[in-house]
Amino acid sequence: MLKLPLKSISLRYLLPFLAIYLGLLAFSYLPPVRTGIKDIARTRTGKLLTSLLPDAIFISDPNRINHTELNSQITLAYGNRAAITQAVRQEGSVGVDVRLLSYELDPTFLMGTFFFIALVLISPVTWKRKGISLLIGGLLLYAFNAVLVYAFAIQRIASADIGIYELSAQQFNWYKGIGNVLNNANIFVIPLVVWGLLTFRREDLKRFVD
Repeated sequence: MLKLPLKSISLRYLLPFLAIYLGLLAFSYLPPVRTGIKDIARTRTGKLLTSLLPDAIFISDPNRINHTELNSQITLAYGNRAAITQAVRQEGSVGVDVRLLSYELDPTFLMGTFFFIALVLISPVTWKRKGISLLIGGLLLYAFNAVLVYAFAIQRIASADIGIYELSAQQFNWYKGIGNVLNNANIFVIPLVVWGLLTFRREDLKRFVD
């Protein structure tokens, strides 16, 4: 019968993992860091959605949105690109119909990413493999996050009834299902799977119990 040295595992892996993970979360809440992260996330999300949903326009500048965000939220304004372009030509900025799209920064991007980083850093593998895992895994997590944000955004746009990206009930439920699955798996399940697939080889598993 296999007996795992729980005390040794706790000291070698669990405590360092918690220190790294909680340390990254705490660091992200420092006001200058939080502001920088939100600016980057807001800008990248705006560019991503603009490329994926070209019939819509997304405004990521908080000064133009005139909306006060919560500390944990990212907010963009969106609207029908053609309708807004026509309204601006005819009326300037008056009468432009825009809606707000908000999502939670921490569960959408940070918590899963920090979870993955902590797992990689405490793994008993070479630093070269850790670096490769962080690079490839970071790209994969960003791709999953992009799909999540896209699924959420297209649902909101379809529900707003602004003349673009109208979905049938079946399509809407399909996007909703994808969003729910990714949202529930985004913090722990997806990072855990990506970590396991990228970081370890079969022989590495023995190091956890040696």
